[in-house]
Amino acid sequence: MADVRIFLGRWSALLQAAASLALVAGCASHEESQESQESGEPEATTPSALAGSTLDVTLPTGVVRVFRPATAPASCEAVLFGVGTGLTTSSYQSLGSAINGYGYVFVVMDHAPGNAFGKADAARYAALAADVKANLLGWLGASSPCAGVAHWIVGGHSASGQAAHAAAIANPQIAHAIFSADPYDVSGLGSVTLPGLYWGFSSTTCFVGVNKAAKAAYARTPNPGRAMHKTNTTMTWALCGYVPKYHHQSFIDYGLNLGTLGCSNCIQTPTSFYADVANSLNKFVVARFYGSWSKANLQVSNRSTPATLYVDGDQP
Repeated sequence: MADVRIFLGRWSALLQAAASLALVAGCASHEESQESQESGEPEATTPSALAGSTLDVTLPTGVVRVFRPATAPASCEAVLFGVGTGLTTSSYQSLGSAINGYGYVFVVMDHAPGNAFGKADAARYAALAADVKANLLGWLGASSPCAGVAHWIVGGHSASGQAAHAAAIANPQIAHAIFSADPYDVSGLGSVTLPGLYWGFSSTTCFVGVNKAAKAAYARTPNPGRAMHKTNTTMTWALCGYVPKYHHQSFIDYGLNLGTLGCSNCIQTPTSFYADVANSLNKFVVARFYGSWSKANLQVSNRSTPATLYVDGDQP
């Protein structure tokens, strides 16, 4: 038994080292990386065909990674998404690419770079969001298909989701809507006046209380105009033991998931999870701003993630 513990301890150390290398490799500033693009016309069933390139920018108020779409309406949607505790702008490549694939500009923001526990600062979040809004079209460039922003959407993962919620209370004009992933901790905050989409979980993971995160944000969002996807954590066996297949860190990339402040399930997030989250955001935007708001129009067709949708008067 002692040999088993030694083996697992050494294996865990190797995983942590690999995760650290992934963090270092992803943090280069102001570099452009061209994403691979599929040939031919983009298809509605393969939104990744619309994905473009990324741009890293350092500002006095923080750092950002901009996912620039290759194809988008002249007036496009811009999502400003804050990073979670202990994470960086390079932590969300899979999620960013999936959302970018719908022709959205997806901006990953770190308003407290180098400060693992400073992501809940609403004032710093708002300051960086203001800088992004002032500079985004210039970053996209004259050749970008997106010449203007139709709707600004703010939000974030974990503590940045909390910061975005507080910033929207302080200044409702910060955006047109909110999109947050398991925001922590919203239970002590007031209500926002903006419509909102949230992703959460059926149980507490990574010390993020199930009643303090997405569920609390949903309760503090106007009805009508709110939606929440509650993911079933689905317990399974993995290297880390008996763990939830989906949990608080499922929104980030796998290598980072392995070594993020001791919160990991040692399971690679299914690609379908990122696709389902991106699809849900697109459904939300279309229903809220361009179509008819209804639960039916917010349903994610062919969803692989075990999740339940709650809308308006539904109680999660």
